[in-house]
Amino acid sequence: MVEGESTSGVVVVNELIKQFGGLAALRGVTAEFAAGKLYVILGENGAGKTTLLRTIAGLAQPTRGTISVLGVPIVKQVCSQIGYMAHPSLLYDEMSGMENLTYFAGLYGIGTSRCREVISAVKLDPDLARPVGQYSQACGKECRWYGLC
Repeated sequence: MVEGESTSGVVVVNELIKQFGGLAALRGVTAEFAAGKLYVILGENGAGKTTLLRTIAGLAQPTRGTISVLGVPIVKQVCSQIGYMAHPSLLYDEMSGMENLTYFAGLYGIGTSRCREVISAVKLDPDLARPVGQYSQACGKECRWYGLC
């Protein structure tokens, strides 16, 4: 791609390299992702799929190469307009959903009543004492069988 060239891609990755010490997790990845399309990133364990997604989301800095998201070459400038959901939940497995929500809300000065409102909105019982580590990762019949949603 020529510098300054116009592109229709919402996400454009050019010659992306990400190294961790002597390990190259990404080696010259070039891709363009258009709006309104669904993409699948396939590869063996350790192939760099998560590293690529984390780098596109601005959670990791590339060693070399460029990333443009929404036409902006500095991902941090548009991070409020994109989302990234990692495989791990990043919740405390030994705490209930409500306990997790209350804990994180407290870090931002959000009250417990708002937590109860939000957890109820996603069809979870705010009084459910079951630790989130025991919640089903699927959303469907399995959740209902275990009384989680």
